[in-house]
Parts: sequence; C-alpha cells; structure tokens
Amino acid sequence: MGCNILQLYIHLWTLFLLLFFMAETSVSYPHNSEELSTLDDPSMTYTYNRFPEIEKHCGFLISSASELPPDDNRGERMKKQLYFLNGDWNQQSNGAPSVPSDSKEMPSYINSFGDGPPLKLVSFWLKDVDPIRRAKNTVSVSGVMEIGTIRTGSFSYKPYDWTPRFYVRQGTTKLTILFEGIYLESKENGGQGLMCLLGNATIPSTSSGQQVSCDNGDPWNPCRSQVNNTVSTSQDDQIMLVLRYPTTFTLTSRGISGELRSLNHRSSPTYFDEVHISSQLGSNSKYHFGSKELLSKACSPYPYPDSLVNGDIEMFKGDGFCEDLRQFVWNEVFEFVSTGKNVSEIDNEKRKIGPFLLDREIEATYNSSDKWRLMIQELECEPAGTDQEGIQTAMVSTVLRVIQKSSYLYREEMKTGLSSLTLSAEGRWSSSDGQLCMVGCLGLPGAHSDNCNSRITLYFPRTISIKQHSTVLGTISSINEPELHAPLMFQRLMMRNEFLRMYRWNGHFKWSYTYSKIMQAREFQRRSQPSNLGRNFRKSFFLYPSSKGEDIASFSFLEDVLSIEVCAAPSPHSSADKHASKTYVDMVFLSIGSLFGRHESNSQHLEVFHSTSEDIEISGHLRIEGGQFYNLSLFFEGIYDPTVGQMYLIGCRDVQHFQELNDDDVKNLEGGLDCLIEIKVEYPAKNVRWLLNPNIKFSINSKRSKKDPHYLPPVSTSTFLLSYTKKFSFVLLRKGFEEGLRILLLVMAILSIRAQFRCTENQDHPTAYISLIMLGVHALGFSIPLITGDEVFLKWKEFTPYRNSAYQFQKFQRFQALEFFTKFLMLFALLETAKLIHRVWQSRKLQKDHAMQLNLRIPNDKFVFLFFMVIHMVGFFTLHTVRKICAIPLLLQSENSGFSVANINGLVKWWTELENYGGLVQDFFLLPQIIGNVLWGVQSKPLRKVYYIGFTMIRLVLQAYDYASDPVPNSSNSELEYQYLGVESYYKIGNIIVSFIVVTLAVALYVQQRIGFWKIRPTRNLEECENLNSKPEYQRLLTE
Repeated sequence: MGCNILQLYIHLWTLFLLLFFMAETSVSYPHNSEELSTLDDPSMTYTYNRFPEIEKHCGFLISSASELPPDDNRGERMKKQLYFLNGDWNQQSNGAPSVPSDSKEMPSYINSFGDGPPLKLVSFWLKDVDPIRRAKNTVSVSGVMEIGTIRTGSFSYKPYDWTPRFYVRQGTTKLTILFEGIYLESKENGGQGLMCLLGNATIPSTSSGQQVSCDNGDPWNPCRSQVNNTVSTSQDDQIMLVLRYPTTFTLTSRGISGELRSLNHRSSPTYFDEVHISSQLGSNSKYHFGSKELLSKACSPYPYPDSLVNGDIEMFKGDGFCEDLRQFVWNEVFEFVSTGKNVSEIDNEKRKIGPFLLDREIEATYNSSDKWRLMIQELECEPAGTDQEGIQTAMVSTVLRVIQKSSYLYREEMKTGLSSLTLSAEGRWSSSDGQLCMVGCLGLPGAHSDNCNSRITLYFPRTISIKQHSTVLGTISSINEPELHAPLMFQRLMMRNEFLRMYRWNGHFKWSYTYSKIMQAREFQRRSQPSNLGRNFRKSFFLYPSSKGEDIASFSFLEDVLSIEVCAAPSPHSSADKHASKTYVDMVFLSIGSLFGRHESNSQHLEVFHSTSEDIEISGHLRIEGGQFYNLSLFFEGIYDPTVGQMYLIGCRDVQHFQELNDDDVKNLEGGLDCLIEIKVEYPAKNVRWLLNPNIKFSINSKRSKKDPHYLPPVSTSTFLLSYTKKFSFVLLRKGFEEGLRILLLVMAILSIRAQFRCTENQDHPTAYISLIMLGVHALGFSIPLITGDEVFLKWKEFTPYRNSAYQFQKFQRFQALEFFTKFLMLFALLETAKLIHRVWQSRKLQKDHAMQLNLRIPNDKFVFLFFMVIHMVGFFTLHTVRKICAIPLLLQSENSGFSVANINGLVKWWTELENYGGLVQDFFLLPQIIGNVLWGVQSKPLRKVYYIGFTMIRLVLQAYDYASDPVPNSSNSELEYQYLGVESYYKIGNIIVSFIVVTLAVALYVQQRIGFWKIRPTRNLEECENLNSKPEYQRLLTE
C-alpha cells in the first residue's frame, strides 16, 4: 500500500513539473515569424462595451460604409491580412508629443553595434473579430498597437496579454495601446477597408501637462508613479485610431495609412498632437499585376535605351529569372554611384537624392548620396510566360527604400512604412533584352498615381572587369519632361566569396572576366623584375607557388594558395605598443587565367588552360585596413610569374566616394577610378620553409605626382606568418640540419684547438703569451651546455620550446643518437681546451723563476681580465642605453616562455639583459688576446691562424644562420609571433654589427702578429711554429 502511494506521489509530481515547464516554455519564447504573429490566446475573452462611443466618433465613416456580405471565415482572414509590423509614424511637433522620448544616453555596448539613429516604428495586430453582427455594414473588432522609438531591435512581436503599458529603457520608448471599434468597407478611393477604433493607454503625465519618461526597470509592467518626483501615470481612454486598407493589392494601392489622435481637450495632461501612420500590406495579401498604362509611360519603347548598356558588358538574358532575382536583390543593399548631380536642392529647407525627398530631421547631416544606400524589399516575381515572339517574360513588384549607411541592416529589413524615402515599383522583364524596366511611385501612392514619375531599370552583368565588378546595375530616372532630377545610378558590388556562394546556388548564371590592364602590367614587370642572373638563380634553387598542371582544377588550387587573409607584420615603431591596432590584409582573386571563381570538383566539364608564356593572368581585390595604414581598397589585374614568385599588378581605387570631384578631376579618372597604381607582391619560396617562416611582401605606389589630388602615398608592408601544410616535416628537417651543423662546428673547433696545441709543443713557441682569459671563455662555452643540458653553439629558436609542446624530439632515435654524439664532441673539445690551458700554465710556471731573477716582465692576465671586464661593462650599458633611447623591446628566450616581448621589471629584467648579452662574450673571444698583446708588448705569433680564423669562422657562421633563420612557428602562440615580427629587424641589424666586430678583431690580431704592435722591423718570412729570430725579451736574455 505504501509503495502504491509513493508511486502515485511520484507520478503526480512528474506531471506537475511537466506542466510547469510547458507553461514556462510558452511564456519564454515569443513567436518570431509572420505566420505565428497572428496567433492569439484562445482563453482570452473580449468584451465590446464602447459601441455607443464608437458610433458617435466614427459616424462620419459609417455613413459611407457598404454592406458586408456574410462570411464565416472573415474573422481569421482579417487577422492575417489587416495586421502590419514596423510601420512608420510621424507627428507635427506642436508641444504635445504622443510618445515621450528617453533623454538618457545610450550605453556603449549598444552604440558599438552601429544601429544608427532611433527609428519611429509602429505595429498593429487585430486580436479579435466579434462573431455577433451589430450592423449589416460593420463588424466589431479589437486590436493592440505598439508605437514608439527604438535604437536596437524592432516591434515584431505581438503582446500576449490584454494590458496597456508604457515602457522606457535606454534606447527604447514604447506605448502599448488597446483598441476596440469597428471594421467597414467603402467604395471611395477605388475601394478600401476602414477601421475606426477607440483606445485605452497608460500615459505618464505631470501637473503641468508635459509628458515625461519614466523607467521602472520592468519591461512587462506599466509605468507607475515614482518616488522623489512629481511623475505619475494616468489611464487615457480618449484615443482614436483610423486605419485605411486597400481592398486590392496593386502598385497604386498597396499602402496602409492611418491617424492616431487624442479626443481630449488640448489643455488636458494626456492630450497629444495627431500622429500619421503608414505601412503596407504583407505577404498574406496577394499582389495583382496590372499597371500597364503606367508601365508603358515609363518603359516605352522596351527595352528602354540606357547609358549603362554598352557592347563591352554582357548582360544576363536567360530563363529562370525570378529565382535569380530573389537571390541577387531581395533585401540586398546597393551603393549609389556618387556624382555631383545626385543631390539636388528644392529650396532652402529641403533636398533630394534623385526622386527621394530627404527628411528634414536628417537632411542637414546626410545631404550627400555617400551617406545613403538603397535596399530592395517586398519582392514579388511571377513568370508571365512567353510573348508573341516566344520570349520568356516575368512581372516584378518591389519596394526601393533609401537607408542611412549608419543604420543596422536588420532593422531596415523589418521596416514596412512608405514615405518620401521609398519607391513602390512594378515592371517587366524580357529574357531577350536583359533589362528589367519598372515604373516607380514615391511615398504612399494613391489611386490617381500622381507620384508615379520615376523609371527604374535593372541589369545583371555577366562580364566582370577591373572597372565593372557589379552583379546588379541600375538607374532611377525621371519620366517627366523636363527631368525632375538627374539619373541616379546604383550598383551591387560583390566580392569573390559572394561569387563563390552564388556559384554553388546557381548553376546556370556564370560570369567571365575581361582583362584590360595586361599591357601596363607587362611594362611594370619589365621595369621591376630581377636581373637575368637573379632570375636564373631563383629558378635554379627556389620553388614558388605554381599550378601542377594546365587544367582548370590546378589553377583553382593555385588560386586558393595565392589568396591571403592575414594580419600585416607590425612596424618597429608600433611593436612596443600593446594597444596599437593591427593591420589586416585581405587579397582574394576573381579570376586566374581563363578561370573565373572556383572550380568545383563535381563539375561536368574540365577545360584546359593554355598559357602563351610562363606568366599567368590574374585579377582580384586587395584590402588593407587598420593599424598604421589607412583603409585601402583596390581592384587589380596583372600577371603572376611563378618562376620568381612575384606579381606585377595594376590597381584601381574608387576615389569619387571619398573626394569632391570637379570636371577636371573626372577627366583624369577612368569611370571615377584611379587606375595609376602599381602593386608588387612577392611570395616566399616553398622549399626554404624549414629555415624561413613564409610571409608575403607588398609594395603599392602611385604613378601620380605628390601635387595630384588623387596621389596615393606609398604603402610597403609584409604579412604575418602564413600557415602551410607539412609543417612538422619542415620542423624535423630543420632540427636535423641544426644537429648536423652543430656537429660540424664542434669538429672545426676541435681541429682548431688541436692545431694550436701541436704548435705549443715547439720549445721556442711563445706559449706563455696565449691569454688564459680567452681559453677560459672557450672552456665556459663547452662546459655550461654539458652542465645545463642546453644546445651548444646553436640555440633552438622557437616561440614555445618543443620540450613543452606536442613535439618531443627525444622520442626520435636519430635525434637521441645525434645528441649523444654532440655531447661526446663537447666533452672532447673541453678536454682539449683544458690541455691547452695546462700547457700555457706550465709554460709560464717554468719560466717564472728565471724571469724574476733577471727582473723581467712575464705574462699576467690580471690586468687583461680587468680591461676585459671594463670593456664588456661599457658595452652592456651602451646596449642598454641604445635600447632605451630607440624603444627597442626586450626579446626574451627561455625554456618556459620561448620568444616574447618581455614585460618584466627590476632584477629579473637586468638578469634577462645580461643573459642576452652573454652570447657576445663568446663572439668577442679574441678581445682578451688582443688586450694581452698590447699589455705584454708581444711581437711574436702566439696564436696560429688556423686557431683564431677557425673560431672566427664558427662565430660568423652562427651569426649568419641566426640572421637567416626565423623562430619555429607555433599555432598556440600566434600573439608571440606577431610581437616578434615587430622587433625582428633590430636583432638582424645586431647580427650584422656583431659580425663586423668579430672580423675586425680577427684583423687586429693578424696585424699584431704580423708586423708588431709597438714597432715595425724586418723579419724573415717564417712559417708558424718555426724557430723565431724575434723572441720575447725574457727568452732572449735567458738564452744569453
């Protein structure tokens, strides 16, 4: 029994939780489609108690109402057809606004999205249609309206409870008004449906009658009285709304208009000025084509002759137009082709862009077509079959809306209002002519079509060139004579990625590219290409990106390899600034050879590309933006030479969007483009990636003089490290090469030490004059790596050491064997150095007693060490000062952090600088010997050439390899790689300076041993280690 009760309790609790979550789900997720936006709560009951008031205030409409026939489905149909979303509203400001504005500033996270200025939006939903008929010519209805201003979002979601609200938060001010009234139909104005409604709202007010904003922080509760001020809310039921709907959806009868007015006296605190509303019928209403008379007025004869059409551009003339039209223009944004005639002034207060009349509130700021764009909405396209000549045709209806460039596109897509910034259009497409010609009606067109004075033509080019890279071209011109405005041209510019996307969607719409700047590119190549010797050297030793064959698939692969989307390397001046913005380089290709776009692997036809030379024709788009460079956008075409990995391109940039042009300026341009720009691109060789990290170099130069207004300052930069395949194979190759080079240098060091040791076996050799400090420097160079386990000579350069990464070289047997052999050679070299130190020490000890009896000088390294330390201390502080003055960041390499720009302070920073300076002590190993020769007055040859020249060559090889090699990249430390590129040049200059000093020291020692330091006297031409006539002073006296 207890078990049954427990099971029943569990079932009831589960059912309760299920019902709870279902309720939560129904409340938490509002509907987000037009189909769901008409759904209502079936449990809600609507009462109609204000019918006498409605008859009183709406009597002027009821008198003209027609009888409504019986219709069982009228309620559901009206709910679907008579609602509208995100319409426009405006109000003449007479001191009584309907919706108070929120004076609070927008938060930074909202402004950062670029939502633009606030929009005045209004949405209306029909909530209920009373099934009980009170009169033959009216139907009782109830609805809800949201009206307000909004900076982000829209009014697309219907309220689901029957409560009036006033809601304010940062960026949004909204009134929710509940209405009940009547629907009727009238035959006036060609037939229209009318709704006359009385509303109930919660409106904040003050004792002075001025409306103010309030914010209680709750978006779902009406605004209430606030403490600490005089703001209060009041219920107002004296609100009247009249909406007019067309009964037929056509070009001249597509708009919804209305007025919202207060029935209160003007002195009432809740009074507001009349509000005008506009919107249009939605997708639930069927559009009827039939404006033949207006269309013939605009497009006769068809096709209408247009300046955009020329023989160089092939237009789309195929079938399946409606599908392509939706793909290319629906809710797409178009740029105006800027000219000085686009903006015309009507009077001192108003301006026009083409036929569009600017709103007075924004015309002062946005009085140029560069500040506006064009959007095509509400697209309807129906195939119209074939005409008398058997040509495929289609009928098109749409709305053209001018929007501000600063506006958020999603919000603009949601807008449905018709105003002086919209053109309602209808027209015809003919597949044989490739032209869509439409007639346009400005604003809210009426039955008399007085505003239908615009002609819109659209073309869909299939030919792309450096001057023509639009998928859609269009003009808006005036029908009237004389023209009311100059033709307004617009275009849809599209990048390569968008072309590729459309290639996958559209199998029959293909583009082709026409080259026109190849001759200029070849002239540029002739002036800039490497010499024949350099060219032959590159062809013999380096491999650059190239196609693997002559088929289209190979060139498509090459196109992907050459494309770039990466950061540019930082300049040395900006590398120390962590907050400096990065520069981005994006280079995509539209065509390569005869291939336009990209070859798909499932293509049915494989074409063959035949090139008449080694060069490959290419075209594309280059964009450099951010950082130390201004934003630069260039279309280019030219040639790519795969034998040397260089591109020679001619670029064109659009200057008319950024500069005010006069007639003389236009003459120096090619269709508004500055094409006197040369671009050189250098790609890295593929077969040296084991040594050099691949990056691409750019140089952009203008052929204009600096006094020319279109002059482009030179741009020179290189890209960030490029990613590539088979990276680990190159890493293994580099590791193997460095191990082999390390062994070779150790063998050279051992042979040099052995040669010097054999020379000291001669009793007459001045062994005592070999500096022990110099030998100690070499001994430290061999012993420290044996103790710490680090590499000798060559340090593994990586942004994160591989012992801390996924690559463990110790797991490879060949590297284990090479490491063991290297340590054996280091130990052998250390022993040989120790033997040489012992020989020098014994030589000094044997001759010490005899020299003291004769009161002669003997070699001593005390003062040598003192001068050695002083010189290196001066050198260290000199480098530290230069680093500070030139703001050179400290490049840190350690086992735990790899390469990074060190952000350290205090003792750790000084220790890091000392650690970096320690390598110079090994490089300047001859410095103690030179100091000793000066102090001891040596006129003999204590060091053999094979010794000091051998070690000098070792240090030069190390400096040369450090100069030529880059740190091994690591995908998990891209930021460290980016920082390294900013300081890399400083350290390469350091390699050159150190190499020069190393050679200088070797030459100085050679001079000392060859001709003497203090005086010059003739000697016999003796070989090293022979009996010398010129002996040191103490040896000469001892033999006497």
